[in-house]
Amino acid sequence: MCLRALTRIVKKVLPSSTLHIDAVMGDAEDAQLNGFQQVSPFDTSTYLVCFSRTLHVRKRTRYLSLEYRRSVMDCIVRIHYAENITCYTLKEEVLGSWDSIP
Repeated sequence: MCLRALTRIVKKVLPSSTLHIDAVMGDAEDAQLNGFQQVSPFDTSTYLVCFSRTLHVRKRTRYLSLEYRRSVMDCIVRIHYAENITCYTLKEEVLGSWDSIP
């Protein structure tokens, strides 16, 4: 409902413009993803998981050494703050570095 309202407001204020959403951030739940997928122009956006949810990785990496835990969190932060398409390059680098963790 809020997404549809936002779309209506943009079209009312800027009637000749086209709203294009590259990415949206939400929780890691199906309900939010389904909501985004049902509203144009959000339906073609890349869905990003909320950063606070990715921090739960810390709980899952407790068994790793401090060095590896820091490496994992550093990689997540680097990807999160990527400003453009470089996040896909960073993702490949990160996955490669994680392969070396025992």
